[in-house]
Amino acid sequence: MTTDVPTPSAIDRRTLLAGLAGTLLTPAGAGAQPATGGRATALQLRARPATRVLKPGSLPSEFWALEPADGQGMPTLRRGDTLAVSFRNELPVPAALNWHGLDGQPAAEPLLARAPVAPGATDQVAVTLPHAGTLLCEARLLGDGQTRAAGALAVNVGTDDGLAADLDET
Repeated sequence: MTTDVPTPSAIDRRTLLAGLAGTLLTPAGAGAQPATGGRATALQLRARPATRVLKPGSLPSEFWALEPADGQGMPTLRRGDTLAVSFRNELPVPAALNWHGLDGQPAAEPLLARAPVAPGATDQVAVTLPHAGTLLCEARLLGDGQTRAAGALAVNVGTDDGLAADLDET
């Protein structure tokens, strides 16, 4: 008595490549797609010398702060918005804005696309916010030769698509 053992069907190269190409070209899901067509939001930032008491009873510490100008708070930002940033450098050294978590924005790259901002000067840049999450913006100090801590600014970008997600708190 002989038993027929089924053999696995062979997949030819053409079928395999077509399947892989289809997998790579199919989006992972609507939530993974960057948003486009948002609103324009203006933000004025300034880098300036500042002091702050870090611990009760201690002397104030000097540092260089990056903050919204004129005491304005951070605007509410959504995925797909365009952020029009006006940056004023009130530091005694040149500075350049450096964005962490903002990928694919060659116009915002410090030293490659954007020249350092001289002391007392202002620069403008527009960046699109394609993904929700928290970005970090810092004023890179160029040639300072001093030992001052430089503060960074957290930029929270939300989403309007109704997806349940963790809340970014800073």
